[in-house]
Amino acid sequence: IEAGSLQLDGRLSANGESVAENPQAGGAAGSIWVSCESIAGKGAIEAQGAAMSAPQGSGLKSGKIGGRIAVYFRKSEFKGECSAAVLGKPGQGEVLIQARR
Repeated sequence: IEAGSLQLDGRLSANGESVAENPQAGGAAGSIWVSCESIAGKGAIEAQGAAMSAPQGSGLKSGKIGGRIAVYFRKSEFKGECSAAVLGKPGQGEVLIQARR
C-alpha cells in the first residue's frame, strides 16, 4: 500500500491458511509493504503462518513460517499491533517499522 495517509482501524492481513482435509498441511504467511506520510488507527497488521499438526514423534515443529511486514512512515499515531508470528510465537517472521526523515 502506498498512500499519503493511512487510517487503519480494521485488519490488514496476509495470513497463511490451514487445510482442513490435511492437518499436516498449512500455508506460510505472505508479505505486507506499507509506505505513507502518516499512519494512524487501532487496527492490526498481520502476516501469520497457519497452524498445522506434526505427526507424533516426527521431530517436526507445528506451524508454518510467519511472513514479512514493512511499514515506512513520516508521522505515526498508530496504536494497533503488528504480528508476523506463527501460533503466537514471536521470531517466526519479520516486522520492520521505520520512520523516514
